[in-house]
Amino acid sequence: NLLIFSRLLVWIMSDPHTDYSKPVKRIVMICEDDRDLLNLFGHALKSKYNVISVGLGEECIERFIEEKNQGNKIHLLSLDYRLGDCMVMQLLVRLKNIME
Repeated sequence: NLLIFSRLLVWIMSDPHTDYSKPVKRIVMICEDDRDLLNLFGHALKSKYNVISVGLGEECIERFIEEKNQGNKIHLLSLDYRLGDCMVMQLLVRLKNIME
């Protein structure tokens, strides 16, 4: 885990069976409750990544489950360190349990 500018970046470990020889646009999820920052980060990353933008921790969980159920893998998760609706460490524990 890496903390930068009050953001928590979580690199989600890749499936060992993933074929990285094929060019694929990776998926980044940004969870940020400040709408301006959410738009800024999304705009900065959208040319190289498929960006999923969510504003709340609960929305992050719901969208993560939705993407997983559709067979999509989120490669990088960028979390606001101080989300208004939940504790970030609790959110990470819940996401880890979903991934298992």
